[in-house]
Amino acid sequence: MMKAYILFLLLCLSFAIATAQSREIDSLQNLLKAAPNDTTKILLLNSLSIQISRSGKYDSAIAMAEKAEKAAEKLAYKKGIANTLMTISIAQYRLGNYNSALEYAFRALAVFQDMKSKRGIAYASTGIGDAYTQLCKYSKSLEYDMKSLAIYQELGEKQRIMYNLRSISINYNYLGNYSDALSYALKALPICLELNNKKILSNLLSDIGSVYYRKRDYENALKYYNRSLKISDSTGEKILSAYSLNSIGNIHEDNERNYDAALESYSKALVLFKEVKYSIGVTFSLIDIGRIYRVQGNYSEALENESEALDMARKINYPTLIAKSHMELGFLDMQSKSYKQAKVHFDSALVISKNIGVKDVTKDAYRGLFQLDSTMRDYKTALENYKQYIVYKDSIDNDANEKKIVQAEMNYEFEQKQAAEKLEQNKKDAIRDAEETRQKAKNKIALGLIASFSIILALLVIVIFQRMKGAEKKKLLAEQQKSWLELKALRTQMNPHFLYNTINSIQSFILKNDTKSSANYLNQFARLMRGVLENSRKDKITLAEEMEGLYNYLDFETMRFSDKFNYQIVVDEKLDKAKTLLPPLLIQPYIENAIWHGLMPLSSGGGQVNIIFEKVNNHIKCTVDDNGIGRKAAKEIKNDSMHKSLGMSIVAQRMESMNKMYQWDMKVDITDKQNDYGISTGTKVEIYLPLILNTVLYD
Repeated sequence: MMKAYILFLLLCLSFAIATAQSREIDSLQNLLKAAPNDTTKILLLNSLSIQISRSGKYDSAIAMAEKAEKAAEKLAYKKGIANTLMTISIAQYRLGNYNSALEYAFRALAVFQDMKSKRGIAYASTGIGDAYTQLCKYSKSLEYDMKSLAIYQELGEKQRIMYNLRSISINYNYLGNYSDALSYALKALPICLELNNKKILSNLLSDIGSVYYRKRDYENALKYYNRSLKISDSTGEKILSAYSLNSIGNIHEDNERNYDAALESYSKALVLFKEVKYSIGVTFSLIDIGRIYRVQGNYSEALENESEALDMARKINYPTLIAKSHMELGFLDMQSKSYKQAKVHFDSALVISKNIGVKDVTKDAYRGLFQLDSTMRDYKTALENYKQYIVYKDSIDNDANEKKIVQAEMNYEFEQKQAAEKLEQNKKDAIRDAEETRQKAKNKIALGLIASFSIILALLVIVIFQRMKGAEKKKLLAEQQKSWLELKALRTQMNPHFLYNTINSIQSFILKNDTKSSANYLNQFARLMRGVLENSRKDKITLAEEMEGLYNYLDFETMRFSDKFNYQIVVDEKLDKAKTLLPPLLIQPYIENAIWHGLMPLSSGGGQVNIIFEKVNNHIKCTVDDNGIGRKAAKEIKNDSMHKSLGMSIVAQRMESMNKMYQWDMKVDITDKQNDYGISTGTKVEIYLPLILNTVLYD
């Protein structure tokens, strides 16, 4: 036994001195073959997973870590369980699966807390903060980053302290708090120089440049961006180089109005982002390139880039980029005098940006709306939107950062304690001033908003009543049955329970004096109702129209429950969205069912619903896949079971009726998902619809 142990130590030593990544993986695999089935094997499996992940094979890394997790669970080895969960979380993060990354990090945090491991708690909290940043939940990210920073400072781990300081700086920058953003970045710089970490140094220089850029101090911004680019080029970090090029393009555009130079920088960044297949960066560059083409009057190229950016932003489910794409498309629609569509895009940008708290995009969305209202000569609404634009502009520009920005500038080694104290006081003053400004604006429009809401809601009720009353009465018996079922389906979607929850949500915003949120919520509600009413009149609608309705519904639900779930819609490239037809109002009830009965009961949030349209033989297969509590658990806690039964019954009746009338073979398959231990992991619904192609709508 002793000889075996010594042999194992010698093998570990041979692994430690191996420098090449492939040799490290080979060494670990050889060690694994000779390892006993104890904690040593778990450590080796996890180490092998980490090395595979570093080589970019994230799916293989996840599979290896899952083996380690199962082995650790059999031995009840808590540290092994927690570490493998974090390994999976990091791999999921690098794959762009941020909700999955968040889920595994929370699971790891629970185990570390049970172990009372400070280092483990800080490690998992950092992972949670990173995932929240990518999901644009910056305040939540700050909460966990601050927790992990305090622990690492107590433990004296400089590398981790530096990482958390930079993460905190990034989140403050996104939230528009430039004083704290700069302060934390400059706190990280001396540590970075001490550790000689060039990659983080390049990032920090770019972060500082970003703060100066947002403050319109273009000279200092360009200085830091060029420093960052020089370092990232020397180290071969293409993503960092691409971000610096994009930022330099911003300066050419905003400060110099040199659009050709800006376009050149953006295009170089796009090439680098595509080389490393970094979807977030590609989307950023497409938005910037589209904006330059718009300013230059090349509207066809602008539309192509911005449309591609919106599709990609939706695919990766990145709210900030979705909002930016909507805003740019709104300005393009104004140029082509498509004012109705422009308002849809500006409203979407406003709702999403306010929901995630990104003030820059909110400010520009208000700017677009007041310009649009002025063009349409709706001067009263234009004035209200202009006031809100000024409020957000002042909140950013006059955040009392200007005085302290110059004072905060220092060399890398400069001590930052005194500057940080002044910046903290400055932040408190800015918060107080901004709160007073917001309160005055709220008080002025509260009464008008409540009255407007009452009038609009009354008009919507009248419209619904008139549409229902005007149904044709002299159709064939089969047509009567079809129309009756469609009307019931419409009533199911707009049932009193749905309206009651909506009105209560809006009333809650009003009682909290959150009048702008009420207006945004009502606007999204009105758009959703209009879309449902329009589609309910048609026998078939295009896949594009169905997707737009689903986006409106899902955006509406995420406004109400921003912490509960995220969604993603994916369409097979083989399906032509403009020519593919399908019956309306069949898919939404299944999505609503997944959200309300599968995801809402989740206690820790992190819900995800994926909607996938595929071409399968001569059918369209629509999959509604959620990671909720499952049908069995939902049935046990559900009080109002009749509502769900009625909704699903109506959908089944519609399908049965249409199958008879058109000789179709529509069907629905439902799968209750489970893990290896028999625990529910959600529900998957597969809806098979006929594949119908045409170039016109059947009204």
